[in-house]
Amino acid sequence: PPPPAIDCSIPPQPTRAACHVFDTVKRLGLTKAQRLLPGLVPAMDLPALYRAASLLIYPSLMEGFGLPPAEAVAVGTPVLASNVSSLPEVIQKPDCLFDPTDQDGLVKKLHIAADDEAAFSASLSPAFTEAYGIKRYLELMRKIT
Repeated sequence: PPPPAIDCSIPPQPTRAACHVFDTVKRLGLTKAQRLLPGLVPAMDLPALYRAASLLIYPSLMEGFGLPPAEAVAVGTPVLASNVSSLPEVIQKPDCLFDPTDQDGLVKKLHIAADDEAAFSASLSPAFTEAYGIKRYLELMRKIT
């Protein structure tokens, strides 16, 4: 049977995004075995979760830095991320980016991913690596001492 309907009109109200996810799950008729909605995941569990994923899909409309896509790329998980805000700087492979307002464009990329997740493998900019961060930290420390 499909998952139970979520009534987004009564308190406590889930976010609009959560309602959209639940509506989509219901519309697609996904079973419990086909979906995972883990809620808040402890930081120490994130690397293993990213590594276990076939693909991280990050359809953000507004982003500060884009840490989840950066974390996924850092452990080798392919990523599809929005082409807005800071995400193109974090995910520097245009093929891994999509317009978050273009559902059809995302669906096309998901069809590609179904055949070959590796098509969306990316690497982080050298500016986001640990070695670069340590180098910049040491440079800054030399300037203030």
